[in-house]
Amino acid sequence: MYVNNSNQSSSLLTSMIRPKDVLSSKILHHNLKVLGISIKLLSQIIVDYSVYMKDCVKKEVKETINYLNFAIPKMRISMFTHRNAKDN
Repeated sequence: MYVNNSNQSSSLLTSMIRPKDVLSSKILHHNLKVLGISIKLLSQIIVDYSVYMKDCVKKEVKETINYLNFAIPKMRISMFTHRNAKDN
């Protein structure tokens, strides 16, 4: 014959959950929260760095184009004067 004693089952449950387990659970919860914040900060740093790098690349490309716009006509003049000097 089976007798369901709810007091006995609840005391069994409370005896299974020790204060140490509750503390560990709180520490784990806190650590996961800190980890979540760290991941958010790290992802923001990555986004900021990628924007910075994109701006750096844009600046480098712009400087290179400006240099080429300046240097190519000089090269043409140099080639032209060299060719004329050769002919004389």
